[in-house]
Amino acid sequence: GVSFAVPIDLAMRSMARLLSSGGIQRVRLGAQLQELTPPLAQSFGLMQATGALVSKVDPGSAADAAGLAIGDVVTAIDGRPVTGLPQLLREISGQAPGRTSTLTYWRQGALRGARVLWAQEPDSASAAQPASLDAPAQDGLGLRLGELPAARRQQLRMEGGLLVQESGGAARSEGIRAGDVVVAVNDRPVARVEDFRAALAQLPPGRPVALLMMRERRLTYVPVRTEAPYPLRR
Repeated sequence: GVSFAVPIDLAMRSMARLLSSGGIQRVRLGAQLQELTPPLAQSFGLMQATGALVSKVDPGSAADAAGLAIGDVVTAIDGRPVTGLPQLLREISGQAPGRTSTLTYWRQGALRGARVLWAQEPDSASAAQPASLDAPAQDGLGLRLGELPAARRQQLRMEGGLLVQESGGAARSEGIRAGDVVVAVNDRPVARVEDFRAALAQLPPGRPVALLMMRERRLTYVPVRTEAPYPLRR
């Protein structure tokens, strides 16, 4: 009583590759991606929730070489608009190692372009995966933050980040809890509480802010609507 469906265009491309080469070589972007929701789109200044949000870039990957960064929103590939994460993943699966594609992405209020040279996916790796985290959220709304201890940074292989020591109010209702780590505010990494406060101060009041959160070594963006002023506790 269980069935699975595969898009016919993907099935036909896979069959053509099997017939021509006897196998399928998959490519790897080297970026962790997540679906762009309307609140997240608003956080990054986009009018529509179309595209896929970059929440992590692997060092030395194709995405890294192309200049992609956390907080970028991929909006098109080779001129074809990206309607959402599933479409982008299908587009990536249709690429071949050694081929070059043009990615259009949104960063800091402007559209930009990048050339991506597709590299073959290692046997042990998987294609870009959507982020999954059962919590997230922002501050100025009941968070008590502290700088991440050096030992914890080394353990997580991070250069910055703020540790959530206490969560209440709107932050708690969004799922944030003690022990989570705030990595960035929109596309701005944070290493000190002052960095966090400065990033919030530059945002228009009332607009959702996207926090890049880490829990159990998984990264994901979470939109949280803020109100001025931002009563950050420390």
